[in-house]
Amino acid sequence: MARFITFRAKAVVLATGGIGKAYKITSNSWEYTGDGHALALGVGAELIDMEFFQFHPTGMVWPPGVMGLLVTEAVRAEGGLLRNSKGERFMERYDPKRMELSTRDMVARRDLHRGERGSRQPARRGVPGHLAQAGRKS
Repeated sequence: MARFITFRAKAVVLATGGIGKAYKITSNSWEYTGDGHALALGVGAELIDMEFFQFHPTGMVWPPGVMGLLVTEAVRAEGGLLRNSKGERFMERYDPKRMELSTRDMVARRDLHRGERGSRQPARRGVPGHLAQAGRKS
C-alpha cells in the first residue's frame, strides 16, 4: 500500500525538464512542454526566476522546410561568421575577443537585444542574421 511522506523545507528546487516547446519555433525536443511548471503552479507553488530560460541562439527559421533546425556552436568553431542583416559581424561590438566563439548566453542576449531594437523580420519570426564561412563573400 502506498503512503505519503511529507518533507518540510524553506525552499524546493523542482527540476522537471524544459519548456522549450512553449515557443513555436525551437530546436527543443517534443517533450519539453513545461508540464512540470504547470503541475507545480497547479498545486500552489510560486514560480520564480522564470526569465532565466536558456535557448539556443543559432537556428534556422527560413525557409519553412528547415525551420527549427539547430545550427550548433561547432559551425562557428569551424569558421562560421555571425553577420546581421547589414552584413556586419555584430558580435564584434559585444565580445570583441571571442566574437563568434562567445558563449551561448552572450550570443543569445545579443540576438534578443537586436530584436528589441526592431531589427526583426516579422514574416520570418527571427532576428535576421547570416552565417557565412570565413574567407568567403556571401
